[in-house]
Amino acid sequence: MRNDQEKQSAPLFAWVIVLFVIAAIVRLVYLLQFSDTVLFSSHIMDMKYHYDWAKAVASGQPFVEGPFFRAPLYPMIMGALYYVFGAGNWVVPIFQLLLGSLSVSLIYMIGARAFSNFTGVLAGLFAAFYGPLIFFGGQLLIPTTIIFFDLLALYFLIFAFDSGEWAHYAIAGLCLGLSAIARPTILLFAFVLVLWLVWRRLRSRTGTSIGNILLFILAIIIPIAPVTWYNYAQSGEFTLIGTYSGLNAYVGNNELADGVSARLPGARRDWWGMMEDARLIAEKDVGHELSPAEQSDYWMRRTADDILAHPLHFVSLLGRKALLLAGGLELSNNFDLYFFAHQTWLMKLLMPRDPIGLPWGVAFPVALCGIVFVTGWNRPRWLLLLFFITYAISVVLFFVTARYRLPLVPILLLFAAYTVDTLLGRRARIKMMRWIIGVVVLVVALAISNIDFLGMGKRDDAQAYYTLANIYGDAGNTAMQERYYQRAIAKDSTLTEAYNNLGLLLASRGNLDHALEVLSEGLDRNRGNVPLQYNTGYVAMKAGRLDLAKLMFQAILEKIPDHLQAANNLGLTFMELGQYDSARFVYQQALTHDSSYAVGWYGLGQANLLDNRPSEARMYFDRVLGLDSTFDRAQYALGLSWLKIGDADSAAGHLQTFLDMNPPEADLVADSRRILDSLGIR
Repeated sequence: MRNDQEKQSAPLFAWVIVLFVIAAIVRLVYLLQFSDTVLFSSHIMDMKYHYDWAKAVASGQPFVEGPFFRAPLYPMIMGALYYVFGAGNWVVPIFQLLLGSLSVSLIYMIGARAFSNFTGVLAGLFAAFYGPLIFFGGQLLIPTTIIFFDLLALYFLIFAFDSGEWAHYAIAGLCLGLSAIARPTILLFAFVLVLWLVWRRLRSRTGTSIGNILLFILAIIIPIAPVTWYNYAQSGEFTLIGTYSGLNAYVGNNELADGVSARLPGARRDWWGMMEDARLIAEKDVGHELSPAEQSDYWMRRTADDILAHPLHFVSLLGRKALLLAGGLELSNNFDLYFFAHQTWLMKLLMPRDPIGLPWGVAFPVALCGIVFVTGWNRPRWLLLLFFITYAISVVLFFVTARYRLPLVPILLLFAAYTVDTLLGRRARIKMMRWIIGVVVLVVALAISNIDFLGMGKRDDAQAYYTLANIYGDAGNTAMQERYYQRAIAKDSTLTEAYNNLGLLLASRGNLDHALEVLSEGLDRNRGNVPLQYNTGYVAMKAGRLDLAKLMFQAILEKIPDHLQAANNLGLTFMELGQYDSARFVYQQALTHDSSYAVGWYGLGQANLLDNRPSEARMYFDRVLGLDSTFDRAQYALGLSWLKIGDADSAAGHLQTFLDMNPPEADLVADSRRILDSLGIR
């Protein structure tokens, strides 16, 4: 019988290869099945953000101005792949298949050095067939990449503990630095690890030398420094990696947070809409424009203020997130993970949700039992436990979803494999009390992981149908898009987003009456939904239902006085009704909120022009062009104003400028030519 205190095994190259091949085959089988599903060739939410960013990188174009909002490594890797191989649907999944398979071999190598070859092989086999690891390897998402760099860092750290070689510490530090510019939360582990290494050195004068610790820190900084420099060059402000930390902190910890959903209260649910609304909310609160770094600071302050104002709620939320972390359900904030995963038979087999939450619902309790069984806590094992604890804390501080907790899985599988190794009698004898404690921990953890205390397992597929409808819409298949919006509504009559999008789809086909019926039905479910009110008003305008349009836009402005789009449409509605004084008043109110709103000045000009007040109209159209010289309709309207005043030459000049700005088929071009012909100008 082996003794836990003896030196652990060196990895065997044969097992490295065998486990890599097994993992690669399983992942390839999954990809072949998944390639037949609609999600394989469609990019939604974070995946679309990564895809668009990578396409920009591949073409050498900037993605967004200013400092990085999110950590840049993953889109940069994707961009390099697209540059070399093209932006095909298989490029990134195949790359991640290889990376994920290498990670399986790394799990074995870490297990061999920290425990034994047998434990390492078991852990590697568990990882090769671990459903969520396989599933996320097929998505344009970060986990596969950061897991690889995290494991590489852990392996070289364990190797360095034995060898004492500075090169191993340097490689480990570089890997952690690369992981940080993919997801910065790993820096909590890096910080605590440095403190642990220093503490061990100062306490016993053994272990890692101060020189190697300093080298390790420097190596972590090396990949991060160019990102920080780029951010400073773009904004003149210090941003370590990305400007999203403050917003993420608030979204994950505000008074309405549920621990899973990445939603900002009061903001739109789509990615770019939420980002824009986050900026507008922050700037409205402080009363002036904010840089990206200032926006992040604002949301971090809001987070701290909310926590201090509601400390009990924050503690309760942390408890809720800890329970979600331990739970066997694989939660997602982008799409219904089980719905799309179970479109392949392999995921149905490897990632069932009933009767227990496999695989996490078993791996987590068995791993905790293994932690209890460990008797020889050497440095490699302490390192793995330190990683698990610090990374779990970093997840609980923000959101608890399947992909955010996925980097914990390799460590769980190592300790779970150790439990099996122990039960097979291959480890040192364990005292009865430790057996009792281990069994109690196992039973309690199994209950926590597999009883849905928070009701998160309830499902009706409505959200999945809604996601499918959006995917088909992006692909141009409007018939399937309509069908799945209807299915979503049939499953969940409170899903207002489905009413909203279905109404807009019907309106785009010219079926305005049916669109209004759908939108009105959605409003019956949620009277205070601003997007529904806005789109109901917009479609009502198109349908000639001006009184309904007026009611909708007025209701919005009562709640959100600076909703400029609603103000513009209300002004247009008043003009259609011939109520020019009311239109002028609406635009004047809108301009008190934003005096640079060119559309508002244009609306004022239009109201005066239609009210036969061309001199006042000309003044407002001049103001529009002073704000935006490319506002072509202002040139056209200014031409009409001068025509009404009686200055044909000035009118002709502006109409000709309008023609120069537009192609022959553009709107109002024919009218401009007709007017110029009537003036005798060819």
